[in-house]
Amino acid sequence: MDFPKLQKQYLAIEKKYDLYHIEIRGVNIWQYFRTELWNEVCNYLNGGTRNDPTRDNRQGETSIGKRAEIKIFLQKAGYALTHRNGSRVHPADVLFISFGRRFYADGVYVDKYIGELEGYFRDNSVMIELNRNFDLPLHPTPSQQEYYPELLAFGALLRTRLVLAFRRSLYRSVLEEVLRSFSKPLKEISDTFGCPMDVSAYCAEFAMQLLKIKGFKSCYRRLLKKISPKVILETIPNSRFSMIFNELAKERGIPTIELQHAVPINNLIWNYADGCGPVRQFPDYEFGYSEYFNSHMHLPIPRQNIKAVGLPYLDRSLRLYPRHKTDPRTTILFISQGPVAKQLSRLAVEIDELLDNSQYRIIYKLHPAEVSVWRERIPWLHACADIEVIDDRTYDTYKCFAESDIQIGVHSTALLEGMAYSLDTYIYRTDGWEFMREIVDSGYATLITDEKDFIDKITSTGIGNTTAKDNLWKRNAVGNMLHEIERISGVRGQK
Repeated sequence: MDFPKLQKQYLAIEKKYDLYHIEIRGVNIWQYFRTELWNEVCNYLNGGTRNDPTRDNRQGETSIGKRAEIKIFLQKAGYALTHRNGSRVHPADVLFISFGRRFYADGVYVDKYIGELEGYFRDNSVMIELNRNFDLPLHPTPSQQEYYPELLAFGALLRTRLVLAFRRSLYRSVLEEVLRSFSKPLKEISDTFGCPMDVSAYCAEFAMQLLKIKGFKSCYRRLLKKISPKVILETIPNSRFSMIFNELAKERGIPTIELQHAVPINNLIWNYADGCGPVRQFPDYEFGYSEYFNSHMHLPIPRQNIKAVGLPYLDRSLRLYPRHKTDPRTTILFISQGPVAKQLSRLAVEIDELLDNSQYRIIYKLHPAEVSVWRERIPWLHACADIEVIDDRTYDTYKCFAESDIQIGVHSTALLEGMAYSLDTYIYRTDGWEFMREIVDSGYATLITDEKDFIDKITSTGIGNTTAKDNLWKRNAVGNMLHEIERISGVRGQK
């Protein structure tokens, strides 16, 4: 599958119908669905089946079921209520929007993308944590002052349900507008990619979500007014929460900055049609890992607003965990992630069966979202006694890098971080590997198709021939970020 070519076709349809700017009742619903719909298309083209459009596939990593999702939502709302959550919202110059990816260090759970930066604004900031993985918040944290928006979201959802129950005519009129605006482009997407699509069902879901977003905007507008920040920094620009805040911030003239958190190459989150114009749901600035990655972003913002700053967490970890091998065997590290966990874990087991355990050691590092479900989802890995499975949230991935020689994965950002340790990197050709196509084509990693292909390649090329990819990461990330934040907003960070 020629992934870049197909994505260009998708972008061309977006531009043809100007989907980035269609507003219905003050909401551009396309922005909230574009990546989800593209993932549906890719899933179908990769041999899967089209998913139900009413199912929230944005949480596909965990797929825990609607009932469990509601249970955890209510638990988090209860947590927010019992921990005086509302008192944590106050006027502040800096607003952080985090999605709860934390690592354990010195007795506390630190945000991977914001943690190193947060300390410079601790007395003058508010942290909103979204925690998208349906887990309860990790505690303790450095500040113990995170705000969880579940209670506010619950109020907005309740309001929407009341509208649907007592104002069905409103929903029907919104649905009619959605059908007029999106039936034709949705049909063209279906025809272009040969992907069966129930256009009416998608439009019904668009209409439903549109009403929800209107409710969220009303609640979040009051929240933003209470904080009144001078700058907003966020770590996941395609979340519904972040997109709404980006819109509201533009209303108030507040600059918004996204901190890169994943691989942008061939990733629709960081790719828009050329000349599409400004998109209100997208941040005003992008802080990328390096000029290399920035050059692969096609964003609806001026090129000068895309800054190469680095990743503070990487700088910190390279200092804390330098290369240190205690096991004389060649260590192979698998970097897992939910969408490809089944395929990748099977590859790990198959490679283990072919290797001599006296010469090779295999570590399988789970994604945090997999920790609570991996034994049920991938039981064959659980049954393989020779593979060391890291299912401890407190175990830093960088410790694994420091003691490994080879890493294998699909498209996890962690693979790029492992390259900073000069690990020989292999990309497994399965769903989503196309995100790493440029990395492979540039010679930074080697593509493998199965366990025998991997054995052949390490036998023919040897091990330990890789040098650090310095151009993938800009160093002194915290200093770079502080400089740009002050230049953009006038807010100066200090310890």
